[in-house]
Amino acid sequence: MHSIVFLLVITASWCAVSLGDSHTGAHDTAPAVVEARRARDHADMATLQRLIEEARTRAAHTKSFDDYAHAALCADGSCEAAYAQQHERLVEHAAAAGMRAAEHAVQLNPGSARAHWLRGALVGQLMPPSFAGGLRDGRRSRRELATAMQRDAAHANASISQAIASFLTPAVCGGNTQQAMALGQKAASLDPAPDGAETAHLWLALASEAKGQKHDAVREMHAARRLNPERRFVAHVSARITADEGGAS
Repeated sequence: MHSIVFLLVITASWCAVSLGDSHTGAHDTAPAVVEARRARDHADMATLQRLIEEARTRAAHTKSFDDYAHAALCADGSCEAAYAQQHERLVEHAAAAGMRAAEHAVQLNPGSARAHWLRGALVGQLMPPSFAGGLRDGRRSRRELATAMQRDAAHANASISQAIASFLTPAVCGGNTQQAMALGQKAASLDPAPDGAETAHLWLALASEAKGQKHDAVREMHAARRLNPERRFVAHVSARITADEGGAS
């Protein structure tokens, strides 16, 4: 069970998690976003760290909301890449760096769904180390993501992250498995950023496996792989789920 939770956490940030903006896709084709998405797909930590530093340097000079948001977005992608390489310390480092950038973004534009989504998703990366951390960070993550959804009810990324946070948060703090699955299915049906749908299917595969629903897990995993066969983490989880399926038969 611990390994399942560990895998679920990987997507909590990215979903968290897709490298793009809301359902409008307005920022999806920006060269820096395209480069960051490619680096995330190939778990290229060196490129992601370079992009984070470049965005942070720009933001320090421009004090621009977009630059801070992009730095947070790249950090979010670094978390997935670090998990794919099984470097948990790098996950914490990337999440902390992203949180600092996301805080600036929220301060500059408190009405932005994107800013609250990023802050909520990155807080979610800090949930795993302890139960107490899950209590504290789970509440904060869900609060930020709820704010993002209030700002933009069709924000696919926020919906995915909210689903994952609800699944990982202890029930005593408001976590709800059934609600989480419904949110994930909603996110998959929205018109998200280019890789938002694959992230939704990836998370639904992991959640289904955690609930013992192997057939549903395999179906969702195949959907994610069809959308992006090059994403290293998708391939990693796919191999795990299909191996488990084979072992059970």
